[in-house]
Amino acid sequence: MKRLLALVLVVSLSSCFKESSGIETPVRASAIVGTWQIISNSYSIGGPQINEEIEDGGFYSFDLNGSFSYNDTQNPSLDYSGTFEIEEELIVLFYTKSDESFTWKWRPDFKGDILIVYQGGPTICIEGCSFTLKRKN
Repeated sequence: MKRLLALVLVVSLSSCFKESSGIETPVRASAIVGTWQIISNSYSIGGPQINEEIEDGGFYSFDLNGSFSYNDTQNPSLDYSGTFEIEEELIVLFYTKSDESFTWKWRPDFKGDILIVYQGGPTICIEGCSFTLKRKN
């Protein structure tokens, strides 16, 4: 009886501490479609995490056809458009503006109408940088 109890205890505790398999959940394109407003960002300069709320944050709009736009409410010169693709657990944005273009990879964390975006590359922020968007439609 003691062995059975010990076995149940070990199995129960091991399931609490199960390590991740390293496999991320793939993103569905339909999850990102719509308009999202930036409401906060989070970063660290080597110390504790700094969280800042953003009033009148910019808007990202994603279409099912794979196009997106970004409209900065504070500085229209920062407006961009482009296309996006889903690569497993990443959303890859291909920004274009006049003769300028660049790629940015997002590692999204969807929580209902909230989307927390972590950098997925090409540059990775080791301090846990992220920004948060709220679905508008």
